[in-house]
Order: sequence, then structure tokens, then C-alpha cells
Amino acid sequence: MTATVNDRQWYLYLIECRDGSFYAGITNNLTARYEAHVAGRGARYTRAHPPLRLIGARPYDNRAAASRA
Repeated sequence: MTATVNDRQWYLYLIECRDGSFYAGITNNLTARYEAHVAGRGARYTRAHPPLRLIGARPYDNRAAASRA
């Protein structure tokens, strides 16, 4: 059985920005999403506050659980 979008693991992640602020987001592809933030194609917030580092991420079974966290 192949994975569907709903079967993918989701992540809540935290980024430290260059100005000392933090950004939290959710994704089902952590590597691609962080790379998008670094390249300036992520969220509006991280375009204005470029990422310094990915502090961490926690996996969740689905998007709703990641959003609630």
C-alpha cells in the first residue's frame, strides 16, 4: 500500500531567525520546507526575518495534531 497525503507524518518545527526571533510552522516534508525558508521562498515572516538555524522538530501522526501542538 502506498502512502496518501493523509498518511504522511507531519512535523511541528521551530526556527531561530537571525534577529533572535523564532518562527514555528508545520510541514509534511521538513527538509524541503526548511530549504524553502532559507531560500526566501518560505513564509512571509522568514522572508523578512531570515533563518539562522532549525532548532528542532517534533513528529505528529497528522496535520491536525501538528497544528494543535
